[in-house]
Amino acid sequence: MISGNLFPMTADNSSFRIGWKIYSAVIWLILIIIVIGFFFGFMLVPKAKAISDGMIGTVFIVEVFFMVVRIHTKRNLVKKFIQNMNDILHVQDETMRHIVISSLKLMHSPFKFYWLSGIITSTIWIGVPFTSVFKKSSFFYEDFRLPFAISKQPFSTEIFLLGEIMLTICSIFIVGKKVAVDIYMLNFVLLMTAQYRYIAMKLENIFQEEYSEDNYNNSQQKHRPKTKSWAETEIKAVCRHHNTVV
Repeated sequence: MISGNLFPMTADNSSFRIGWKIYSAVIWLILIIIVIGFFFGFMLVPKAKAISDGMIGTVFIVEVFFMVVRIHTKRNLVKKFIQNMNDILHVQDETMRHIVISSLKLMHSPFKFYWLSGIITSTIWIGVPFTSVFKKSSFFYEDFRLPFAISKQPFSTEIFLLGEIMLTICSIFIVGKKVAVDIYMLNFVLLMTAQYRYIAMKLENIFQEEYSEDNYNNSQQKHRPKTKSWAETEIKAVCRHHNTVV
């Protein structure tokens, strides 16, 4: 939610509070203004600068906007998926609970590292030109890490610092949105993976139990039909669960 993406979190039609909607709108407005300045700068800087640094920013920005828009245009499908997962997870099964929790916890630290490293790396990369204020007093669009048209060039140190701050803020939120999208989608993948792990574990337990019962009752044939019937019932339940997941 800090990223301002406001992706669907529940299967119903409940909406976010007005405060979060205002926050998201403000973030998007700031980003759009800065991105417009970036694209103007991209067209006005020398070709070498546009290709080396400008293309990096262009590809990253387009990727983030495409993924965010794609998820929002498929909100109904996302909500349907959430509803299906909720129906599956409502099953009172300790094995299911253990697998889902362990799968999500396993990625908690990598997600945190991914978010922090992305923010720190982009901030350092964007902020390197700050040192230029000690070397000269007039600046051009290409002096920014990413080409940025903030004022008529050449411009003063104050304008340059303002542009650097704006680009830094933009990079933080763009990276934050990218990370939020990745984590959002990976959580869905982890939930699906957990279902297949659950199916595999249930089948393993069924076959182990059946094998143990067969060994124990190898001299008592009258107990075998009961064991077989139990195994068939459990396997059918697992198959129904698999069909639901698919």
